[in-house]
Amino acid sequence: MLITAGPNPITAYVEAQTRAAEWLAQHPGLAQHSLTIHPGRSA
Repeated sequence: MLITAGPNPITAYVEAQTRAAEWLAQHPGLAQHSLTIHPGRSA
């Protein structure tokens, strides 16, 4: 899942948590075991 939250890592983490929760709600029976954020390249 690609998160483009700008240069602030906290914003990216919050967006990632929200998007993961939405994805899990759409896929009942699956569980989240971890959330890893890797830095990307700046434009």
